[in-house]
Amino acid sequence: MSNQQYIEIFNQKIQQFLVRFDAARRIYSDALNEDRCYHNGEFGRNREDACIALLKNTICTGFGISNGFVINHSGERTTECDIVIYNPQHHPLEDSSTGTQFFPAESVVAMGEVKSILNASKLYAALDKLSANKKIRDALNGAILRDVRTLQQVDMNTEAHHTTAPFTFLICEKIEGFNSDLPQKIATHYFNKNTSRYLQHNLILSLTDGLFTYDGAELSRIINEPVSSFPYPKLLKEEKAPQPICTSGDTNHNVMGFLINISNSLQNAHCFYPEPTKYF
Repeated sequence: MSNQQYIEIFNQKIQQFLVRFDAARRIYSDALNEDRCYHNGEFGRNREDACIALLKNTICTGFGISNGFVINHSGERTTECDIVIYNPQHHPLEDSSTGTQFFPAESVVAMGEVKSILNASKLYAALDKLSANKKIRDALNGAILRDVRTLQQVDMNTEAHHTTAPFTFLICEKIEGFNSDLPQKIATHYFNKNTSRYLQHNLILSLTDGLFTYDGAELSRIINEPVSSFPYPKLLKEEKAPQPICTSGDTNHNVMGFLINISNSLQNAHCFYPEPTKYF
């Protein structure tokens, strides 16, 4: 069964996002200079805000969505994240002079990057940044923590338990030279960079090209139910690595698939209390 009202409103939110995302290029392009952006910073910020608004308007999770840096009690921090999804019970620290926000890793469940048109080298650089940032919760490994949402005890192991590592995603307008071989090329890039699979991306949304996830065959074997795709690069009981795939469709369909995947995944994400004394 489906609900027409839900579908129409959901599609309305997606269309509002697409209009705003596309308008940013027209607002910040210079017609007298080969339509190059005259202010890359504002152009990028406009699109980041559009993505944050889309997530806030469509994902019913009870999480906060903003941007800034993620920190842990070991003194590490991420590079600046375009999107941070976090437990608002444990509000971020804010630099009152600039408004820059710092989020304790315990309360952060997802981090995202927003890009425009990417060639291969820029795509790989963005994915490498996500991989580096995804390690921020590794400092918690070995601890037994209480999930503040489910009240369950969790044995922290970000490498083995796919729902304890932060969920990472990339949103872009287009990938230059896109073809069916790109998922395998991304896998080869990770292999050449010796990137652990648990640190690899969860989702890539290219508005033009499609939605990058992972083949569901291994998950189907584990749960004994048919699954076509899912957004995790590593599973606890896997016998072989899930393979990256791309599902191509029209732009609305691509965005819809992205929102469904991230919404379902956030429901399984773990949040913990960031003990202040550990940060001193």
